[in-house]
Amino acid sequence: MQYEDYMKICRFLVIDIYHLKSVQIVLFVSKLGIFFLVILQTCEFLARFEVDYFVQYGPSYFILLYVLTCLLTQPLFTDALKSAAGKIEKNSSQSIVKIVPKKVKKSALFATIFVIWTTTISALMAISLMIPTKDDDNVFFAFNLAKIYLPGWKIVLKNIARCFAFPASYLSASIACLNLLYLFQVGNLNIQKCLLQIKKINATANQDEIARSLKFLLNSLTTNEGFIREAAKRAEFLVLPLKVMASAAMMSIVVFYFGFEGSLRDQYFRIFGLALISINAVVGTPVVGQAIEDFTSQVFDALVQVEWCDWNKSNKKMYLMLLVSSSKPIKIKFSENISVNYEFGVELAKTVFSTISVMERLHKSKSGSF
Repeated sequence: MQYEDYMKICRFLVIDIYHLKSVQIVLFVSKLGIFFLVILQTCEFLARFEVDYFVQYGPSYFILLYVLTCLLTQPLFTDALKSAAGKIEKNSSQSIVKIVPKKVKKSALFATIFVIWTTTISALMAISLMIPTKDDDNVFFAFNLAKIYLPGWKIVLKNIARCFAFPASYLSASIACLNLLYLFQVGNLNIQKCLLQIKKINATANQDEIARSLKFLLNSLTTNEGFIREAAKRAEFLVLPLKVMASAAMMSIVVFYFGFEGSLRDQYFRIFGLALISINAVVGTPVVGQAIEDFTSQVFDALVQVEWCDWNKSNKKMYLMLLVSSSKPIKIKFSENISVNYEFGVELAKTVFSTISVMERLHKSKSGSF
């Protein structure tokens, strides 16, 4: 398979799938249904105001909030990514470097594998949600609601809800990670072409040839990095609410796990699927964020190694402009000091494990007191 084939698969599963009419209808119905359930569950929490009730249905509530946030941000994410990708691909097609570097092909292969892997674990999670268990009414607020108020329709409503499990699982698992991954892949092709062109500059002493290469680099980097920065800025605005909702859902699941008094034997498959999706997002999103940060720094590192001392004044000016434009790496930030990178991933993992540790100690101390 060629680079273009890998990118077609990624593009379909990350962008084009959301433009299918059938998918748009499913997502619209899901959005309305979840919005209605969130309002009902919020009112029920406020009316009861009981800790045990909140612990019992907290995970389903925060997971619904997270899925609703994904549904609301998906069109903005997809439109921003499609716009940036289209502009970068159009500009890259005019590049004086026509070959696709091997490094880019290898990266596209790994990206395709990751996209397919994410789709697979989303399907596993959806299947686990579709399989009924005896504790469903005690885990899912919607099922308990149907049992109380619409007992004659509860089976039909449960089956309808289960049908929406796959799109909800896929969107929840892929919304941030795969969008950032596709943005990286599109930008990486342009960056690697620029790196090849920088190597050619060192191999020639012809000032006209150097000027031609520098003009290409200046146009390519300033234009394409501008598109990437614009998409990254949109991503900053969208990733923050996803992070907040995902963190709340994760914490509520941990609290539920240690506070649930019944048996979770029938929920192990679901717990396994949820753990896979969570690990996929916790590991994948920081890795892709770090990759975007690193690949925009590669150009500056390569430019610093260029032997420019014998160039004419005009070329030196263009070289200085290139250094300035490439000196600031692209970062997807939550705040001034927090970016989507390895450091963020480590801090997120520490938070999760410390929460589990605290809840485990509380659970043991509670068990030991009786």
